[in-house]
Amino acid sequence: MQKAVFKARRLSHAGTLLVALIALVGCQTTDITTATSDFFSTLTNASETSGTAPATKQAASAEANTASAAPESMIKKSPYKWGLLSLLVGGGGPIGDDWYLFVYPTASTQNFVGVNGPMLTVANTHSVQLWPGDYRVIVRHNTVDKFDRVVTISAGETLRLTGEYGYFSNSVKSERFPFYNENQLLLATVLNRAEDIFLPVVVAWSGQWKFEFLGPQLNGEVDGPGTVRISNDGNEEARIFEAKITPESITGTFELSDGGRFDGRFDQSEFRLDPSPIVKWKNGETFEGTFDVVVPKSGKLNRRSGSVWEGEIAKGNPTGKGRMTAPDGHWVEYDNYEMKENFIGLRPCGSVSQPDGTCPYYKGKELASEAELNAKIAEDKRLAEIERQKREEQRKAQMAAAAAAAEAQRKAATEQAAREAAMPKKADDCTTATGTFSADGNLTTYTMNGSGSGSGHFRQFTYGGGAQYQFDIDFQFDTTPDSITLQYDEGIYRDASSGAVLQRTSIPGGSARCSFNGRILTIDGKEFVRN
Repeated sequence: MQKAVFKARRLSHAGTLLVALIALVGCQTTDITTATSDFFSTLTNASETSGTAPATKQAASAEANTASAAPESMIKKSPYKWGLLSLLVGGGGPIGDDWYLFVYPTASTQNFVGVNGPMLTVANTHSVQLWPGDYRVIVRHNTVDKFDRVVTISAGETLRLTGEYGYFSNSVKSERFPFYNENQLLLATVLNRAEDIFLPVVVAWSGQWKFEFLGPQLNGEVDGPGTVRISNDGNEEARIFEAKITPESITGTFELSDGGRFDGRFDQSEFRLDPSPIVKWKNGETFEGTFDVVVPKSGKLNRRSGSVWEGEIAKGNPTGKGRMTAPDGHWVEYDNYEMKENFIGLRPCGSVSQPDGTCPYYKGKELASEAELNAKIAEDKRLAEIERQKREEQRKAQMAAAAAAAEAQRKAATEQAAREAAMPKKADDCTTATGTFSADGNLTTYTMNGSGSGSGHFRQFTYGGGAQYQFDIDFQFDTTPDSITLQYDEGIYRDASSGAVLQRTSIPGGSARCSFNGRILTIDGKEFVRN
């Protein structure tokens, strides 16, 4: 309803303009036919800019209409290597009016995965960061494509498409202008960044190591300097900024995942850094030595404290086996640097005055003498023996308590058995009958849960006409030595093979003569043998 009102309002405005034009013609000598023809020609030309053009590489006529008249040489060159495509929905549209931006690759942008934009409404902007090249762009208004062309995206330039509302039809205006900062990215309602919508170009790999170029592309190939991501088994280890790539080498500024940086050259044929660089961290520490591809592996690490580590390193820190030399020249060797806080014993050490020797360490701390170390070790053994004896005493106490409890249980069970043996046994009768009883060759079963009183179940199989039937009924019972009283629930007849219910019946309760000799239960003259 709102869209219909909006269109009516636009037609009304157009009618007002037409009346004004006719009035103007009436006051002058202008030919009425020529004037009205020019007026509708203007409206028709305005609506044509919104029509769907063939998806060709030719420049859009709408872009030509808005192109700057300034010579190219007068325009300041943008420092950015990427371009921007934006769709802005203009004002004046009704509520519930939708615009969409779709971008697809062409032969020159094959690593582009495409963008299917979300719904945009009035004053919304969808921006797509793209590497230079040709892209097929579709702008859809509700369900109608208003723009469908192959456009060229240039580095440092924005191609802005604006969805505009007109009197008789809506259109898409295009304009181009350079940019000199990234503010447009921040202002977008919806933003697609290049690193998320382009497949990287793999420029080097070996085993689990992979070098992926994230910079400018042309037809899936490197097109100038850019960033290279270096990963090992899927984990990012480093990046190269402003990387220059040739078949022989990759050069640029390397930044490790731990923050270390160096300018270097990676030899593609040897798959190693050549020459070995000096890694520097922001805290002033440096490393030079051997590398696992691009990650420092073993060498000399000059620490911020003035100490020097010579050995294995990981994430910019000492690890594994090596030697630590203090600023005063005192050095200590480690077999496993990570475990130094737990180490107890003698380490190889030395200094300027004593080149070789051993130093006593107790849980990571250097002691004054080996005698002090031996005293601490002896004290540890004494305390450990006390703790061992304490645990042994606890174990023995637990075993004694368990044996006493078992003996008490055994004794109680013996006394209970003796008491039961001394008690006169009650003769079996109907009150002592319990369990499951059978008759008729196991076709009839009679189950009593409990003795004296309780619940039970009666089941009987019968045959007729080649079919087998099953009758089930639950009951409650109460007994005296020579009688039983029964109260029955609903009885059910079933087809034994299918389980289908054939009939439900009610059976009145009652009492019957009963006897039991410990094996045979007799109810009203019928014998049931206990299973």
